[in-house]
Amino acid sequence: MVLLLFVSRITVKGRLPKACLTMKLIYVTVFIFIVGMDNLLAVSAVCPNGCSCDDENLHVNCVDANLDIVPITLNPSIQRLILKSNRIRSVDNGLKFYHELNFVDLSHNHLVRIQSGSFISQGKLVELHLNANKISQLSNKTFGGPQSPMSSLAVLNLQNNLIDTLEPGVFLFADNLAELDLSQNSIKDVNITAFLGLSNLRILKLDNNELTQVPDVFSLRTPIPFSAGNSGSSFGGGSGFGSSDSSKYKNGLVPHLAELSLANNQIEKIRNDAFSAAKNLVNLDLRGCQISTIEQHAFRGLTVLRKLVLTDNNLVNVPTSSFPSLIQLEVLKLGRNNYDRIPKYAFGGLKKLKTLEISGAPVLTHIESEAFSINLDLETVELSSCKKLATLPPKLFKGLSGLKNLVLKENQLSSCKTRLNKYLYKSNSHARMLESACDAEIRVEH
Repeated sequence: MVLLLFVSRITVKGRLPKACLTMKLIYVTVFIFIVGMDNLLAVSAVCPNGCSCDDENLHVNCVDANLDIVPITLNPSIQRLILKSNRIRSVDNGLKFYHELNFVDLSHNHLVRIQSGSFISQGKLVELHLNANKISQLSNKTFGGPQSPMSSLAVLNLQNNLIDTLEPGVFLFADNLAELDLSQNSIKDVNITAFLGLSNLRILKLDNNELTQVPDVFSLRTPIPFSAGNSGSSFGGGSGFGSSDSSKYKNGLVPHLAELSLANNQIEKIRNDAFSAAKNLVNLDLRGCQISTIEQHAFRGLTVLRKLVLTDNNLVNVPTSSFPSLIQLEVLKLGRNNYDRIPKYAFGGLKKLKTLEISGAPVLTHIESEAFSINLDLETVELSSCKKLATLPPKLFKGLSGLKNLVLKENQLSSCKTRLNKYLYKSNSHARMLESACDAEIRVEH
């Protein structure tokens, strides 16, 4: 009030020239702003009811605090903000006051969409959790923009929303993402350039969506479309990526991707070179995808893959012909498929295989004696819950001197005990059987 009276007096006092009076007004306005900001900062931030505000560590926890909006009265220097399990429907400008944030959790709210510019002030944000909301659409300006990139963002969780499409360049301005969770959405289509710029992405989860094929973004089969001479036109609003930048991405948009989950989609066929643009994959999860066909060169290029999960699909044969490319594979899970036999050399080419799991195969009745003869590094074999498996050939485990764990639970085996014990003792001179029943887990110690 005093400041306002002061302004009033200055504007009417004397008969100063108009220009001079204008300058005085400008000085006074600046003075008022500075004093006002000092007074504002001097006042303690307001912590909403139901929240816990730690001004020393700069953490705010508002879990289940019945909030409808993002509070704007918090300490502007906070670094960690948890707004989990509230009724927040929109971010709007709520985060623009907090430039120092490095962790935000807005999960389990009622968010329907994220407006462009909602995170314009979050240049230091490292983790953002938006899972368990009702978000249905993303744009290439949802997470930063040309003038305000979210260049520190490393972890983005969008699990359990209503997203059905990934548009071009949607994460373009969050180019340091290392972990992206898009599981449990309704994604049917992934644009070839959806992950443009994510050269540091290591972990990608696309499980439990509605994909009907492995997205072309993981393959080199489909050329990446760039509009020559029209920078950024493919992405709207001038993304800054035109033809001059295309060479940077033409050999794969996710060159360092190490873990990929496509589990529980509707992918019936894995085509040749499906993952040729993701040559650094270490873990690949394809469980529960209704896969019935895997083409011979489906895994071509995956020379560093260590773990492959093909559990719970519709395979009627072990996909032996597709294995030779997987020269470093150590773990293979093939349970709950529809093959009735495991032929000899079924896992040919997998010379470094250490763990093999074939559990819950409902029609498996026969395993040939040389099924594992090439896989001499096997340490763990699980053949469990195969309800029609009644016999095992006596030389099935011949040569597996490194075998440590053998799981034969819940089968119909009735006559393998003597043969199995005889083989295990013979092939491991210092072996000691901890459990010897065929319907139990057998461990062999050296």
